[in-house]
Amino acid sequence: RSDDYGKTWTIPYDGKNGLLLEGEYHTAPTPVLIHKGRIWRAVEYATARTTKWGERYSAMVVSAPLNSDLMNAGNWTRTNHLYYNPDYLNGSFQAWLEGNVVATPSGEVVRVQVPKGHKEVMALVKVNLSGDSVSFASSDFYDMPGAAKKFTIRYDTVTQRYWSLVNEVPDSLQQISPNSVRNMVTLVSSLDLKKWKRH
Repeated sequence: RSDDYGKTWTIPYDGKNGLLLEGEYHTAPTPVLIHKGRIWRAVEYATARTTKWGERYSAMVVSAPLNSDLMNAGNWTRTNHLYYNPDYLNGSFQAWLEGNVVATPSGEVVRVQVPKGHKEVMALVKVNLSGDSVSFASSDFYDMPGAAKKFTIRYDTVTQRYWSLVNEVPDSLQQISPNSVRNMVTLVSSLDLKKWKRH
């Protein structure tokens, strides 16, 4: 925490002063969601199952009551974590990475996921509202331009659409690994997080 607009920061030296999870984790500059009186954030647990890049990351979400002391680890709830599954996407799935936590129109919380290594596909991971579990069905992969690398999704109440700026892979670069193409910005939106429109 910073009390002087980012000039100095507290030191997370224990569970009452910002050390929320011990072990190895991964994250990216993706949004924090405030929803149903809680603050939600997607992270990846770097499990001890393996040290291999990609396979070591598991999808999970942490959350805490909005009016609680967010520096105190005891106020945070973590979900289970979804392990890497080599069978997803017909064997081309490489990693759970860089998830966005988003509220759906029905009030559900989901983690919109970057499945690294696969061509322009996102995953929709369901999060229960008590904040202690995530679940995923292999049928919940959806086409999304630019989804093979970092993206941030924001909901707009005026258009009632989800919006994201993504790095889409143009036709001329289809032979390159999609997570390596990061030089073509595209604005996309969706009504349901499943069907995406290029603008």
